[in-house]
Amino acid sequence: MYKRLITLGFILLFISYLIETYGREKFESIYNEQNLTDTIETIYGKSLLKLEDEWLMFLENQMTLPEQAQHYLQQMYGSFLDKDDLIFFQNN
Repeated sequence: MYKRLITLGFILLFISYLIETYGREKFESIYNEQNLTDTIETIYGKSLLKLEDEWLMFLENQMTLPEQAQHYLQQMYGSFLDKDDLIFFQNN
């Protein structure tokens, strides 16, 4: 049950990203198409994988924590987090 809700949440976030970044018109032109992968590439000029990569980069850039929060995470969970985990939360 929870996995479905999480998956649905990610789908909605991706759709919101597409609409906010590329406009409602493009999204509406792919909605309910039979061959979605090819239609996405035709309409957006990019593969679905490329759009997903862009979206993931967007999410990563949005998920930053203030320096004080980063310090707290390091103090409380440092033994469980490696350097790469903390980089994910750093301001760009």
